[in-house]
Amino acid sequence: MHERRSLRLGLHLSQDVPERKRGRRKRPVPTCLACPGTSRLNIPTCRAAGWKPKGASLNAALLAKRETEKGPSSNSPLSQPRKSATSGKTLLHAQGHRNKTAAQRSCDQPVPPSSIKMVLIPSFLLILACLSGSFGQEDLQKKVFVFPAASRKAFVLLKVPLQEPLASLSVCLKHHCPLSRPYSLFSYATRSSDNDFLIFKDKPNMYSVTVGGSVVNFNIPKKDIPQWEHVCVSWSSTDGLIYFWLDGVLLPRLGTKKGYRISPQAHIVLGQDQDTFGGGFDINQSFMGDMSEVNVWSQMLTTDDVRLLMKGDTVPKALASWNSFNYTLHDYVVVKDEVP
Repeated sequence: MHERRSLRLGLHLSQDVPERKRGRRKRPVPTCLACPGTSRLNIPTCRAAGWKPKGASLNAALLAKRETEKGPSSNSPLSQPRKSATSGKTLLHAQGHRNKTAAQRSCDQPVPPSSIKMVLIPSFLLILACLSGSFGQEDLQKKVFVFPAASRKAFVLLKVPLQEPLASLSVCLKHHCPLSRPYSLFSYATRSSDNDFLIFKDKPNMYSVTVGGSVVNFNIPKKDIPQWEHVCVSWSSTDGLIYFWLDGVLLPRLGTKKGYRISPQAHIVLGQDQDTFGGGFDINQSFMGDMSEVNVWSQMLTTDDVRLLMKGDTVPKALASWNSFNYTLHDYVVVKDEVP
């Protein structure tokens, strides 16, 4: 009897185990015929699309009708991507996605991080440029750079496209300065020479031109009252001669650095003398006053060219032209209209 009960008990136990296992199994979730692998949450959408998946409840059908009448909301399955249990990839309901307008789809799609970077990086660079100083490439006809006060920080950075060493260089500008002390007008510095090409006024009756570190002085008549002065300088490596025009008049020619080449890796500054590449400014050599009509060429000028420039005309093939000037203002320098 005891053995029979044990056998019966063992039989009952063996039969209960699969029943409990079957009881713990999850009920099959109705799947969408349009979106395989999706859950019951998508059933309303499926019914809205005309599908009748097996196992859909009456509540789901009513919800589908409600969703069809009011359209997709932000909390509906249409606006929320689901993840597939098999592949792990994000899937959008096909029919709901087709029903959306182009504007809705563009608004719902997340912005890729790369697009955010493309927007933020140029904006950040623009802010840095504005903080460092005003900049631009513009027509400066009838305009002047005003240096209101002596400073070791105020200057204009001139941007000139250079590819090869220069066998000749010409610079023209006009300025109006009240100073009797030395000051720099045009400073062309390279890694090898901080005074590779420099136009400097040492005193009211003397200009100096430096090429490759070698200085040549030009004496001029002294003026009791400061006036506008138009200066043009041309240097050629062929013979080393320097042509210096003051207000359209050519001074006696002097020479230096025959056969020399000026490096194209340059930092060009107006209003300061560079004692190092891009720096080393001295307030006692800074320019103060007005400066205008700055032009640069990689060729020699003639007296006829200079006279054309003084009349407001242009000379072709300029590396930097006043009517299309590429520059950056640093510190206290202002662009103003020219006063007649």
